[in-house]
Amino acid sequence: MISLHGLILFDIAAVMAMLVVAYLSKSMGEALKIPPYFRVLHLTSLLIAAAAIIDAVPKNSLFPYSETVSMAVRCAAGIIALPVCLRYWKWLISEYFKN
Repeated sequence: MISLHGLILFDIAAVMAMLVVAYLSKSMGEALKIPPYFRVLHLTSLLIAAAAIIDAVPKNSLFPYSETVSMAVRCAAGIIALPVCLRYWKWLISEYFKN
């Protein structure tokens, strides 16, 4: 089982990574004239932060499924972020397999 501190640290790292990718995607999107899909990455970073907050709140009998909900929110954030990142960064995959 992952400790709560390790999970919160992972969430902080994921939020920071999402924000960096959003910033880079914004710059690339402006150059390539891609619509501002990078804003969805800001939403996904908020979702991950919300999952961290859900985990930080002590469990009680009113909300006993907090671990399941927080992992589902993290999963949803990843599923949402993947197509957005591919919209901006799919060219890297073809460049990698050229050689």
